[in-house]
Amino acid sequence: MSENLKDKCAIFVSSCDAFSDAWEPFFILFFRYWPDCPFPIYLISNQLKYDDSRVSTINIFPDKGWASNMTEALNRFPYPYFIYFQEDYFLKNSVDNQKIWDLFDIMVKENAACLRLYPSPKPDKPFKNYQSVGLINKNTPYRVSLQSAIWNTEIFKKLLIPGESGWDMEHSGSGHSNLIENPFLCAKNPAIDYYCTGIVKGKWNYGAIKFLEKEGIEIKESGREIEPKKRYRARYLRTLPLVGAFFRLHYRALGKIKRLLK
Repeated sequence: MSENLKDKCAIFVSSCDAFSDAWEPFFILFFRYWPDCPFPIYLISNQLKYDDSRVSTINIFPDKGWASNMTEALNRFPYPYFIYFQEDYFLKNSVDNQKIWDLFDIMVKENAACLRLYPSPKPDKPFKNYQSVGLINKNTPYRVSLQSAIWNTEIFKKLLIPGESGWDMEHSGSGHSNLIENPFLCAKNPAIDYYCTGIVKGKWNYGAIKFLEKEGIEIKESGREIEPKKRYRARYLRTLPLVGAFFRLHYRALGKIKRLLK
């Protein structure tokens, strides 16, 4: 089945001109760790173009917002399936094509809405007898996630609401997805492993900068700020199970105190 899917899927990298400073590190690492990628690659931008024969740039100007841009890009190049990326998902390990094909076969066989390739969040429970994927339950937060995933294009487009950002879709889309009976699946282990994410609230993630330095990639001057090291460390600590729970309780307590004082 895998050979028949080559012409039915493409990679769409969601971006815009404001994030063009991330394009070069993204594609350097993409082709370093996935040199034999079997799918055509499309970059969504506004007026700028990424100069690489392996990448087709989809210019959408004026910028219509994330959801409308995605709809137009997917309509211009109508593949039944696509793999979603963002320009600040920096690959850090080699991608195994056979692993992607195996997951793709499951996706098609089970008529899934999507199959998340980067398990964040992880699946909620096993799915049938598959060892490599699990099921994401209805009513689960981030059931619709913009981490890298294979998507059924028509189902993805149904979840797009004009004017919404990607952040909006992950929240409202997860609720809308409850009306979709096709299963939402997730790989149990990363099939595509990347630094997540490179840019946070418009600033370079301090950890991403250090990661790119280790990869021998220097960020070109673009005027984008780098988040303070202390903020990065605090954000990282909040991701740890025990420490993160302490932080969440701490901030909840502070919030209650502030409300009482008001």
